[in-house]
Amino acid sequence: MPLRRASPIALLVILAFASSSCRSAGAEEVALGRWEGRVDLGEGEEPISLRVLESGGLLDLPARSLFGYPLASFSREGGRLAFAFPWAAGELFFSAAPPAGGGELLEGRWVGPGESSGAFALALSPPSSAGLDYEVLGRTARLPGSLLLPEGDGSGLPVVLILAGSGAIDRDGNNYSVPGRSDSLKALAEGLAACGVASLRYDKRGSGEAYVLVAREEELCFDDYVADAVDALRGLASDGRFARVTLAGHGEGALVAAAALADFYEAGLAAGREGDFGLALLCAPAASPLETLLGELESLPEERRAEAKSIVAAILEGRIREDLDPFFEDFFRPSIQPYLASSFRYDLGAELRRTSAPLVILQGGRDSRPPLEAIERLREARPDAGAVVLEGMGGALKELGPGPDAAYAAFTDPTLPLAGGLAETLADFARSGSVD
Repeated sequence: MPLRRASPIALLVILAFASSSCRSAGAEEVALGRWEGRVDLGEGEEPISLRVLESGGLLDLPARSLFGYPLASFSREGGRLAFAFPWAAGELFFSAAPPAGGGELLEGRWVGPGESSGAFALALSPPSSAGLDYEVLGRTARLPGSLLLPEGDGSGLPVVLILAGSGAIDRDGNNYSVPGRSDSLKALAEGLAACGVASLRYDKRGSGEAYVLVAREEELCFDDYVADAVDALRGLASDGRFARVTLAGHGEGALVAAAALADFYEAGLAAGREGDFGLALLCAPAASPLETLLGELESLPEERRAEAKSIVAAILEGRIREDLDPFFEDFFRPSIQPYLASSFRYDLGAELRRTSAPLVILQGGRDSRPPLEAIERLREARPDAGAVVLEGMGGALKELGPGPDAAYAAFTDPTLPLAGGLAETLADFARSGSVD
């Protein structure tokens, strides 16, 4: 379900509904955090969960396999809470406030198309993400994250900075546009903690609790992902609890990690500690974003392929192509072209050659991309790289079971276990900078 920005009329409706239906004007603002309860949207009661953020909210409707949906219209003021949610026949408008006597409880109503309406209640719940709250202090934004420490002495620890892959994937490894949850990165952090290794993962711009940092798709820029990772690395490097820092990038996050570490070194931020940093690539595509896209275009009919390549050429020249054939209106929409242009400037092999930091390549034997081909190509850039193929691992870092639906389940079922050996191998590398 794509995120749809509320119209000005919808925003006026939600604010008016909030003012008319809530009883606690002048009360303290609704507390930040996760609020959970039950709601009947016309098909019987079902669970509902709302993460209230400083300037937005994320909605979960587990019975509908919807998790972390970023709310485009949201109001939290005067003790009132109100938001709108797109629905099949229109929009649903929710409004709630504490009952008489206050407390960590919200009561409210929703109204929808026609005369549909109903009641709901929410109670404040403890945090559910693994780890301590941690904020990455970037130069242009603050990114919410989770720092997970192993039990025992917290000094001199190795720490892994986990970077998510492409799309609106949050710190736990979930994407609101994919039904269900994976929790792959959360499981990886927990696996590292069990091996005595700390980890930091954060919501990148446009994902999870950081969705509010990208108001429009046109604002997405690959350079920002790299700069944010450098800032996160700087924070960990200056934290006296950690003796060694490893960047672990999953999928596209591998390119972010490699570029960030190289920028970190070139800026002189590793001076005197060059041996204290490492890089791990998890299911990394060896091809660059530009090469990957051009390869996908090869499957198009010749006349379509020629048009697509002319669009790519315009993007490479820094131009926005708006005169698109309907066939390409979504894939090459003008709002995504600035992001494509920024990503086309990066190549994983080139970034790997910019440093000599210890490097390990971890590929899955069940990934859709042939693992040995990726390892061979990446080793052309860094012949010294260690490499491990985890035979049962798919592209989502989970242990894949038998059957044609196993890969899909890895992206949508948080109960599936992490790939066998992944946490242990990464933990060994985080401690020593090498793999056996």
